[in-house]
Amino acid sequence: MKFPLKKILTGLCVLVISLFGLFGGRGAIQPPMAHAEITQMEESAEQMVYQSRHKLKDQYQDTWQVIAFKRITEDGAKDLKLRLSGFPGTANILHNHPLIIQTPEGDYFQAEDISEEAFTEGRDPQGNIGQYALSSVIDELPTKVELVLSLPTEDENEIKLAISPVYIQEWKELATKE
Repeated sequence: MKFPLKKILTGLCVLVISLFGLFGGRGAIQPPMAHAEITQMEESAEQMVYQSRHKLKDQYQDTWQVIAFKRITEDGAKDLKLRLSGFPGTANILHNHPLIIQTPEGDYFQAEDISEEAFTEGRDPQGNIGQYALSSVIDELPTKVELVLSLPTEDENEIKLAISPVYIQEWKELATKE
């Protein structure tokens, strides 16, 4: 009986190619499969909040909560904001520097840091939380490609979060809430 070396090698090649197809194309900061979910919460009789919450991993596999929200008040305020929150000690975000949003083609957008709004009573923004003005760039963001958020940090190692096109579409829907 002849040893079926050719069949074994062919089978191994098929297995390796299949595994590469499943896992090989994934980067370290790939977002999970996404589904749209916007929640609505009445904070008071004069104030409504719409928000989208997701948990993502950065390039170091640390978990971040990504919250896009729009608070509508009786005085007419209704800006779209993005809050990024990591576990304490995860990173020290460099506040007063913009969030960079980059496309695969190398185009980028900047969202102004408004972290001081997230903290009241004179407290300084915490290093693991950043808040950004998304209203000024949301209309320009593409919805068919994955984007990367780059958070500047005090140690000059940017935190990178991959954002699914589904999340961008969700944020654009949030922006239309009145």
